[in-house]
Amino acid sequence: EVRAAQGGVEDCFRQLASIRAGAERGAADHDEAIKAVWDIVASVRADVATGCRESTEILATMRQDLAAVAASVDSATDTLNGRIDHTNLAVDALREGLCAAQSALGEGTAEVAALRAEHERSVTDQDAAIQAAQEAAEAGRREAEEALAEVRKAVEGVRRDVE
Repeated sequence: EVRAAQGGVEDCFRQLASIRAGAERGAADHDEAIKAVWDIVASVRADVATGCRESTEILATMRQDLAAVAASVDSATDTLNGRIDHTNLAVDALREGLCAAQSALGEGTAEVAALRAEHERSVTDQDAAIQAAQEAAEAGRREAEEALAEVRKAVEGVRRDVE
């Protein structure tokens, strides 16, 4: 019985040694797994830090690009505003010139109408003067013919008396 008990105790110790060896192997595996996780965490941290630096650099570049675009847009806007102002001034000057030309044309048209009316009056007056001169010339011709006829009669009468 003692032997049997001794054999049972030895079996217990063997099992305990086997369990301890398994536990040690499990602990070693566990330690390796933990080390692997820490290695992964370190790698992820390095990747995140690199990504942060890269994104910060990209963001800085984008800010510079945006500032350059904004400056370019501001410059283009200023240039366009200058052109618009210049065009507006030119349009205003053209409008003033057209208004002055239209006013002068209106005055010229009125002046031409007045000259035309004066010319027509002058032509009418000249026609009347010519008509009057023609009538006076006709009346003078008739008087001259009548006077000539009387002079001929008188000359004929004197001739007859002389003969």
